[in-house]
Amino acid sequence: MTAAAVMQAAASGDTAPLLSVNGMTVEFGSGRKTFRAVDGVSFELMRGETLGVIGESGCGKTTLGRAVLQLLRPSAGQVLFRGRDLARLGGAELRGMRHHMQMIFQDPRSSLDPRWTVGDTLREPLAVHGIASGATADRIVDEMLEAVGLTAAARKRYPHEFSGGQLQRVAIARALVARPELVVCDEPTASLDVSVQAQVVNLLSELQERFGLTYIFISHDLAIVRHLAHRVMVMYFGRVAEILPSEDLARAARHPYTRTLLSAVRDPATTVKRRPQPAEATAAEAPQLPILRPQGCYYEPRCTHAEPRCGSATPPLETMEGRHSVACHRWRELAREAAA
Repeated sequence: MTAAAVMQAAASGDTAPLLSVNGMTVEFGSGRKTFRAVDGVSFELMRGETLGVIGESGCGKTTLGRAVLQLLRPSAGQVLFRGRDLARLGGAELRGMRHHMQMIFQDPRSSLDPRWTVGDTLREPLAVHGIASGATADRIVDEMLEAVGLTAAARKRYPHEFSGGQLQRVAIARALVARPELVVCDEPTASLDVSVQAQVVNLLSELQERFGLTYIFISHDLAIVRHLAHRVMVMYFGRVAEILPSEDLARAARHPYTRTLLSAVRDPATTVKRRPQPAEATAAEAPQLPILRPQGCYYEPRCTHAEPRCGSATPPLETMEGRHSVACHRWRELAREAAA
């Protein structure tokens, strides 16, 4: 589904969200040592859509993806998938939903069992979910290997016999062999060479069209996210800073943190990393916050646009226009400044 088709369906209300996350919080530890990795995150994901999730290391991107799939249990909030709250399911009910939701991990070498052949790895989801066995399972495995650009002969080989790019294709095949609807891609190109990254991104795009997949695509790379995603969700220290259509990212971003990220993107025309603008340099180069978080906006200690209320009042995630939302007390002023 193209970006235009996804946005039109969402705007018309013809399509119910495949996934709705409402106030999801994930905490680690207990008592005074509790650390909140995901802090009250809410968003919706339409069928056939790709939501890119970006932010610095430690901002909660991977924890968010795992909590959506219930690999980590949220401490609070709802995760509605196909209208059912996954956070309330357990045992057989949750297992029954598993093959509809899968994950592609960042490092295929650590996520694939070195003792199993590729065929064993891809047959396992089919057996666990009672989808197929025997010759039927082998046929499905061969078809999926072909879909990701490998041959049926790969079924008899072990992970150490593949390159990094080929292994990521195997990992993608494993995630898709049970024909899920939702796939969480946790930085699937981070460990690959640049040329191979492009191949994997194009493959994910082709597979989305072919199988009608819905993606949550987690990445540090803004260029890749802008190419693949329909919308982008920017996270900072466990909270959502901004959600906007990817095509509007460069021209219409309003949160100061999003603009700081954009200021550090590599310029494809020169392949040289552009330095942050003078007003943004302090925020871009500042160290991460300590575990004890400030009141109000978490970005306030690094923000060049902060004012007193930013340090005391938490900004709500407000809808600007269409499907663009931002959590900033001063977004209206910043929008007027940008327009001027």
